[in-house]
Amino acid sequence: MKITKEPNELAGYLKAHNITQRYIAELIGKSAVTVNHKIYGKSFFNQDEISILVDSLGIPIELFLNSRQKKED
Repeated sequence: MKITKEPNELAGYLKAHNITQRYIAELIGKSAVTVNHKIYGKSFFNQDEISILVDSLGIPIELFLNSRQKKED
């Protein structure tokens, strides 16, 4: 079995739970490209988007906070 390490915790969580960027894009009303940028730190999820993802998919809020904090360090 091939194991790949994702570049951040959020990306790893999504992959482990088979949550696609396209599905997230549909939930928050953004393009898949925009979601990709948010996941990989080129831009950030806003509070409303985080709320939708935490409530709808059960994604731990810490994953959003950790990725933002690391980018700002």
